[in-house]
Amino acid sequence: MKIFTLIFFFTTFSYSQISESGQDKLYDLHVELGMSLYKHYQTDSLNKIMKNFQTAIEMRPKEPFAFEMRGFIKEELGDFRGAMRDFNKCILNDPEYIDCYNSRALLKGSLKDWKGAALDFEKVLELFKKRNIDTFGIIEYADIVYNIAVCKLNSGELEAACILFSKAGELGKFQAYTEIQKHCN
Repeated sequence: MKIFTLIFFFTTFSYSQISESGQDKLYDLHVELGMSLYKHYQTDSLNKIMKNFQTAIEMRPKEPFAFEMRGFIKEELGDFRGAMRDFNKCILNDPEYIDCYNSRALLKGSLKDWKGAALDFEKVLELFKKRNIDTFGIIEYADIVYNIAVCKLNSGELEAACILFSKAGELGKFQAYTEIQKHCN
């Protein structure tokens, strides 16, 4: 309760009245608190989490991370359009933010926008290649190839899906071989 009182106390002042280093600390506090609550959330605490990320966004409207996190919360609450707007804003603020493309692709896939999801997953692969990496946090290159294959399959592009399933299998996503057996032979 003390930390919420502290945050309320600080947010009642104009942020312009706080020094730049103080603003940095306050922004970090809102993000850390929001992340902590998000990791251990109960449905009734989502509004508290939302408020922390909203405050972080108000403090730094060009920082992509808080938009991504607020998008997750909106998605959890069933506000898919709002989540999409937040993921879009995250990408607008940082066009190379891998997590936002991945999050937006997953949301598009859950909404059955297979072509849109495939485009976002392809952007994730492009960013992986640009950075010469095959893992970013919990996102694996093989998983992204597999996800593109699923999108292609669901949008009726069977040949492309089968090629991508095979590639995902070669990269270690062995679940792809089950999909090959079901759809490609």
